[in-house]
Parts: sequence; C-alpha cells; structure tokens
Amino acid sequence: MDSEQSFHRLVTDGAGDVLSPGTQASVHDREARDLWDEEIHPDTLASWQEFGPGFQHLLAVVKRMDGLILDVGTGNGFNLMPLAAAGANRWIAFDISGESVRLARRRSAAWQLEQRQSFLMADASILPFADATFDGVMGVGVLHHLTPSMVTQALGEAHRVLKAGGECLFVEPIEDCRWFDRLQTIVKRLCGDTGQDPDRVLTTGELSAAARPFAQTDLLRFGLLLRLTRWFPSRRCRAFLCWIDRLLLWVFPPFRALAATAVLQCRK
Repeated sequence: MDSEQSFHRLVTDGAGDVLSPGTQASVHDREARDLWDEEIHPDTLASWQEFGPGFQHLLAVVKRMDGLILDVGTGNGFNLMPLAAAGANRWIAFDISGESVRLARRRSAAWQLEQRQSFLMADASILPFADATFDGVMGVGVLHHLTPSMVTQALGEAHRVLKAGGECLFVEPIEDCRWFDRLQTIVKRLCGDTGQDPDRVLTTGELSAAARPFAQTDLLRFGLLLRLTRWFPSRRCRAFLCWIDRLLLWVFPPFRALAATAVLQCRK
C-alpha cells in the first residue's frame, strides 16, 4: 500500500468521531461561530505575520517536516493556508468542537485543500491513532484551554503518536512573573477593561513537567510588547510591535522572561 492510500485509510478507518464528555465542546462551538469570518482570504494569512514571531517560528519548523502532520485543536481553519504555504503536504486536523470541524472543512473546500488534509472530532488527551503514526505534531493556542492534568495527558498522547525522531510544537500563552501579571491586571482596569479572560496562562514549570516523555525539549519565548495588541489591534500596529519585540529581545535577552508567548518544541 502506497503512502497516499495509507493516508486515506488512516483518515477513514482510524478517525471516527471521538468526543470526550463535558462542556468544553459546546463552549468551543460557540467560539468557532463567533470567530468565523466569511471574508478572510488565504493571502491574508499565508505568512502569519499578524500572529507574531512565535507562529512564524512554528512555520519555519513545519517547512522542514516531511510526512504526515497532526494539527491539534485546529479550530475553524485559520491555520490551513499557512500550513499549506509552509510546505505541509499531508496532515490531519482535529478539534473537540464539532462546529469548528464543520467550519474548517468548509474553509478547506473554499481554499481547495481537501486532497491534502482531513478533519475529525477528537479529544487531545485520548487520540484515536496508533503509536508512531505522525512525523510531526503541532498545536496553536490549545494547551491553555486544558486543565493541568489534561495538558500532561495531551503531551503524553502527542509523544505516543509521534514517530521516533519526530518533532512536536505548541504555541501557547505563558506567564511566569506574578508581579508582572498583577501589573497587567491593574493596567487593564485603568483602561476600562473589566472583562474576565476565560482561558488561563501556562507556566514554564508546567510545560516542562508535562513534556518529560520527550527526549529533547526547548521552550522559546516571544512577544513582549505584543501584549499591547489588546488595545492596538490593527495589523500595522501588530507588525510594528513584532519588529520592536525582536529588537528588544535580541538586545536584552533577560526580557524573554517577561514574554507572553512560548513555543514548546520537543523531539521524540
């Protein structure tokens, strides 16, 4: 059986809808609908410039991956075109939200990517795939939606389904400095932002402990001034803040401890 036949057999035979019980799915269903933008064109997302240097680093690693990639918590399909632009030829994407999967399939069809990928509902902590199935595993803003125990389970499952020598990457929000976190809360209140963020942020210790099954683990930090995009959301401002970020973190490496985004990069 050639690789193309193996890919489609894996998608159709081993990828039945697997959804864990709980309320997370319905919550993410609502988020998927709220974040849907019918007018988004693939060209606007192809470089991921607007998502910051952490995502650009992930794409740079994806470019050197060869084989089948697993996209954990794909959401409603924002990352489809960037993955294709990075050279990913075959990948399987899943989400716990049925609505997200439906919208991602719709976006894939609109962008003519159906032959390169497949979608399913699944739980990151109980993956419906055999051991050593994938050459690469990636996720964008997924782990911070999970409880600490589920983060450990999700990374354990990512390790299990990854082939020997394969790479696993997750881009996540992170906060290790409590006083800086409190300062941000004060600034938000002074700016009139009294809303409660439903998601939590991760810590270096939590990610490092959860990634213990891997043979090699690196935690890269990005996005010091990108925190300001909460109040300055335009693409021009984001691009300018990304440029300033790179300069600051290059000149003053200790500032990385205050960066808001982490890329967890592991090798099996």
